[in-house]
Amino acid sequence: MRCLVKNLAMFGLGLYIYSGEDLPEVETEKISIKDANILKDIIRKIDDGDKIYTMILNRYKVKSFRNLTVKQRSDILAGLQEISMKGRNLK
Repeated sequence: MRCLVKNLAMFGLGLYIYSGEDLPEVETEKISIKDANILKDIIRKIDDGDKIYTMILNRYKVKSFRNLTVKQRSDILAGLQEISMKGRNLK
Protein backbone atom coordinates (compact mmCIF):
# COMPACT_ATOMS: atom_id res chain seq x y z
CA MET A 1 0.00 0.00 0.00
CA ARG A 2 2.85 2.40 0.77
CA CYS A 3 4.37 1.65 -2.62
CA LEU A 4 1.04 2.43 -4.30
CA VAL A 5 0.76 5.73 -2.45
CA LYS A 6 4.32 6.67 -3.38
CA ASN A 7 3.68 5.94 -7.06
CA LEU A 8 0.47 7.93 -7.03
CA ALA A 9 2.29 10.85 -5.42
CA MET A 10 5.18 10.61 -7.88
CA PHE A 11 2.87 11.13 -10.84
CA GLY A 12 0.65 13.71 -9.16
CA LEU A 13 -2.43 11.50 -9.07
CA GLY A 14 -4.68 12.47 -6.22
CA LEU A 15 -2.97 15.82 -5.76
CA TYR A 16 -6.33 17.61 -5.97
CA ILE A 17 -7.57 15.57 -2.99
CA TYR A 18 -4.54 16.52 -0.91
CA SER A 19 -5.08 20.20 -1.71
CA GLY A 20 -8.63 19.94 -0.32
CA GLU A 21 -10.54 19.96 -3.59
CA ASP A 22 -13.38 17.63 -4.47
CA LEU A 23 -13.12 15.00 -7.11
CA PRO A 24 -12.70 16.46 -10.58
CA GLU A 25 -15.84 17.02 -12.63
CA VAL A 26 -16.13 14.69 -15.58
CA GLU A 27 -17.68 16.11 -18.71
CA THR A 28 -20.57 13.94 -19.83
CA GLU A 29 -21.48 13.68 -23.46
CA LYS A 30 -24.97 14.96 -24.28
CA ILE A 31 -27.09 13.25 -26.89
CA SER A 32 -27.62 14.90 -30.25
CA ILE A 33 -30.79 16.78 -31.13
CA LYS A 34 -31.62 14.04 -33.66
CA ASP A 35 -31.34 11.33 -30.98
CA ALA A 36 -33.44 13.41 -28.58
CA ASN A 37 -36.20 13.77 -31.17
CA ILE A 38 -36.12 10.05 -32.04
CA LEU A 39 -36.38 9.11 -28.35
CA LYS A 40 -39.23 11.56 -27.87
CA ASP A 41 -41.10 10.11 -30.88
CA ILE A 42 -40.66 6.56 -29.56
CA ILE A 43 -42.13 7.52 -26.20
CA ARG A 44 -45.02 9.49 -27.72
CA LYS A 45 -46.12 6.36 -29.64
CA ILE A 46 -46.55 4.40 -26.40
CA ASP A 47 -49.87 4.39 -24.54
CA ASP A 48 -49.68 7.14 -21.89
CA GLY A 49 -46.61 8.48 -23.70
CA ASP A 50 -47.07 12.00 -22.34
CA LYS A 51 -47.13 10.67 -18.80
CA ILE A 52 -44.00 8.57 -19.38
CA TYR A 53 -42.26 11.55 -21.01
CA THR A 54 -42.95 13.69 -17.94
CA MET A 55 -41.84 10.92 -15.59
CA ILE A 56 -38.52 10.54 -17.43
CA LEU A 57 -37.87 14.29 -17.32
CA ASN A 58 -38.55 14.31 -13.58
CA ARG A 59 -36.46 11.20 -12.95
CA TYR A 60 -33.36 12.62 -14.64
CA LYS A 61 -34.06 16.21 -13.52
CA VAL A 62 -33.82 17.70 -17.01
CA LYS A 63 -36.04 20.15 -18.88
CA SER A 64 -35.92 18.33 -22.22
CA PHE A 65 -34.44 15.23 -23.78
CA ARG A 66 -31.70 17.38 -25.30
CA ASN A 67 -30.12 17.62 -21.85
CA LEU A 68 -29.84 13.84 -21.41
CA THR A 69 -26.48 12.10 -21.49
CA VAL A 70 -25.65 9.18 -23.72
CA LYS A 71 -25.77 6.79 -20.76
CA GLN A 72 -29.17 8.07 -19.66
CA ARG A 73 -30.47 7.59 -23.20
CA SER A 74 -29.28 3.98 -23.28
CA ASP A 75 -30.84 3.38 -19.83
CA ILE A 76 -34.17 4.76 -21.05
CA LEU A 77 -34.10 2.62 -24.19
CA ALA A 78 -33.26 -0.48 -22.14
CA GLY A 79 -36.18 0.27 -19.81
CA LEU A 80 -38.55 0.75 -22.74
CA GLN A 81 -37.39 -2.50 -24.27
CA GLU A 82 -37.97 -4.31 -20.97
CA ILE A 83 -41.48 -2.84 -20.73
CA SER A 84 -42.29 -3.94 -24.28
CA MET A 85 -41.03 -7.47 -23.55
CA LYS A 86 -43.23 -7.69 -20.45
CA GLY A 87 -46.20 -6.48 -22.48
CA ARG A 88 -45.61 -9.20 -25.08
CA ASN A 89 -45.35 -11.89 -22.40
CA LEU A 90 -48.68 -10.85 -20.89
CA LYS A 91 -50.55 -11.35 -24.17
